[in-house]
Amino acid sequence: MLEGSRIKIRLPEPADVDVLHRWENDPEIMRAGESAEPISRDALVDFLKAYETLSLSDAGQQRWMICDIANGNVLGTLDLFEYSRRHGRAGIGILIGEQESRAKGFASEALRLFLPFASSELGLLQLWCLISPSNKASIRLFEKNGFVKTGEHRQWVQDSGGYDDRWFYQCLEL
Repeated sequence: MLEGSRIKIRLPEPADVDVLHRWENDPEIMRAGESAEPISRDALVDFLKAYETLSLSDAGQQRWMICDIANGNVLGTLDLFEYSRRHGRAGIGILIGEQESRAKGFASEALRLFLPFASSELGLLQLWCLISPSNKASIRLFEKNGFVKTGEHRQWVQDSGGYDDRWFYQCLEL
C-alpha cells in the first residue's frame, strides 16, 4: 500500500466490486477507455479473484484502488496494462470515478505516489498512456506529472460518431 497526504493506493478487495461494476458500466467512462461492452458483476468478481493468484508478470496487468484517507471512500482506480518486465514498460490508466471527486488533485497525488513505486518495486523504466485529444483534464494531469506527448494514433478507437484519435504520452523519468 502507498500512502500520501490525502490518499492511499491499495490492491482491490471483494468489497470494491459494486463500485467497480458501476464505474465499468458508466457510458461516459466507457467512452474514455477501450471497452465497448458492459461487464457483469460476476465477471468483476472473477477479475478480482484472479489478483489473488496471479502476479503482475503473469497477468500482464494490475489494478489498484485510490482511496480517500479522510473517510476511507474509494475514489478511483489506477491500472497498469501491457506490462513488460523485459522491456521495463507498461501502459497506465487512471480514473477518478465520481464526478464530484474530480479536479481536486487526487489523480495527481496518485501519480506522484505511484511513479517512484513503479520504478523501485516493479522495475519499470517508463510508463505510457493513450489520451483522447479532447480529454483536456487527462492531458493536463499527465503532462503535469512528467509525461510527454511522443506520438499520435490516427482513428485509433471507434466512437459513436466514427473514429477518434489518441495521443501517445510517455514518462521516461520515474
